[in-house]
Amino acid sequence: MTLAFVLSTIVAAPVVGLLVGIAFLLFAQSLLARPASAPKPVVEEGVRPHPKAAILIPAHDEAAGLGATLAAIVPQIGSPDPVIVIADNCSDDTAAIARAAGVVAIERSDAVLRGKGYALDFGIEHLKSDPPEVVLMFDADCIAGSGCIATLAIEAQRLRRPVQALYLIRATNDSLVARVSEFAQRVRNWVRPSGMRRLGMPCQLMGSGMGFHWSLFARQSVASGHLTEDLQLGLAFAKQGVYPVFCPSATVDSQAVTDPEGAAVQRTRWEHGHLGTIFTEWPSLAFLSIRTLDTKLAALAWDLAVPPLALFSTMLFGAMLLALLAGFAGIGWWPAIGIAIAIAMLLGTIVLAQRRFARDLIQLREILLLAPLYVVRKVPVYFRFLVRRQVEWVRTKRDVG
Repeated sequence: MTLAFVLSTIVAAPVVGLLVGIAFLLFAQSLLARPASAPKPVVEEGVRPHPKAAILIPAHDEAAGLGATLAAIVPQIGSPDPVIVIADNCSDDTAAIARAAGVVAIERSDAVLRGKGYALDFGIEHLKSDPPEVVLMFDADCIAGSGCIATLAIEAQRLRRPVQALYLIRATNDSLVARVSEFAQRVRNWVRPSGMRRLGMPCQLMGSGMGFHWSLFARQSVASGHLTEDLQLGLAFAKQGVYPVFCPSATVDSQAVTDPEGAAVQRTRWEHGHLGTIFTEWPSLAFLSIRTLDTKLAALAWDLAVPPLALFSTMLFGAMLLALLAGFAGIGWWPAIGIAIAIAMLLGTIVLAQRRFARDLIQLREILLLAPLYVVRKVPVYFRFLVRRQVEWVRTKRDVG
């Protein structure tokens, strides 16, 4: 056994093991996921659920789309249930539009503490004088599906755990790039949590369409300026043994950003926030799961470790290139074999996800044809994470003009 082989094994084994483990998790999630397994809504639209529910909608300069959001929510609630729009550092007519729709608007102004988490905390403080049984949270640019409010409210009260609706972001045009992007989002927000649900495991929180029993806020603050405050909040609850649950019978839709500058800002915020959370939260989450022998926490830790599909594809093919060089150099072929298995499982994930969840959206050959270009378009985002990471919250510019 040569020294080169020993050294390569020490260096390569953890990397290959991690990549194969992530690929296996993705494949297992897609293999177990079934869209038809989603239960029917708990109640029909217009029937007030038993728990008193307050709906919080943080909004920063959302005058353009807020009306449609409220038009989908207001018909689903009972008269005792308050809908509260938090007009956070707004310079437009967000608050006036909310009041004109017959809901409560509270205004917050703070040039230092900016971001969705601080806005939600402001809304929760407002509710403390007359607390509801459950709190539901929606983004100001989302459309709640039929029965969504009642379903989330009942499940949040019954389970006393965070409840996450099926949250999809729809492409606004029929371009191949837009459809590939929506496909990747379906894998993240639909395929993977569906597989976790089938395993009886928790999911990540996604930011909109979330339900919480009021008692949860006695143990956890939401005030944060983090780029992915929803993801952070779900992990914080999980560390306390309160695991978020996926509820695919409640649906929330949003339209993808059309403005190129706004899309770039949003993509950078999501990707940098996600990657930053992996680096800061994964070690403590993994260690806690080992120390407590908690399988749910371990599953959530592995799910958190999964990077965006474009980045994971880049990592796999980069690792394969290095593994092939090592093989031709006579160091050994086992790393290349391991990476090849991981690539095969990733391709299997894509095939299963397209067949079961995206036949209406895109063909398999289109995904495979555009995948390299899609990955290349994402590389600058990941490079900026290394050299100039975004850490401050920036509002997404949604429309041109």
